[in-house]
Formats: sequence, structure tokens, C-alpha cells
Amino acid sequence: MDTALKKQLVGTYCVCYNVSYSEVCSLVRNMKSINTIEHLQNYMCCAKDCKLCQPDLQKIINYYRKTDT
Repeated sequence: MDTALKKQLVGTYCVCYNVSYSEVCSLVRNMKSINTIEHLQNYMCCAKDCKLCQPDLQKIINYYRKTDT
């Protein structure tokens, strides 16, 4: 995970499914089709139950989509 991104995040993993943000970063970085949390949920369980990690997941998606352009 990039240091600049790590500084923007509150946590380090999805609290409802224990998926690390490093795993999420790897998937989002490699799967260009992931543009929303709903797209991300097609590939891994996260942000479905408690939604506490949703803001961090959105930051990850925004970060990697911004760097693609």
C-alpha cells in the first residue's frame, strides 16, 4: 500500500469481514473495472454488515482511479 494512501485511512482492515486494506489495494490496483464499493463487493466480502470501513474503502478506490488518469 502506498504511504500517501496509508496516511489517509483510519483503519487497516474491514472490521466486519477482517479483509486487510492491503488486499483491497492490490485488487483495486489490478482490476480496473472496480470503480465503486458495489463493484468491489463482487470480488470480496467487505463493507456489507457494519459499513464502518466504507469511507476507507472509498478512499482506496478513489486513490487508485485518480492515479490511473
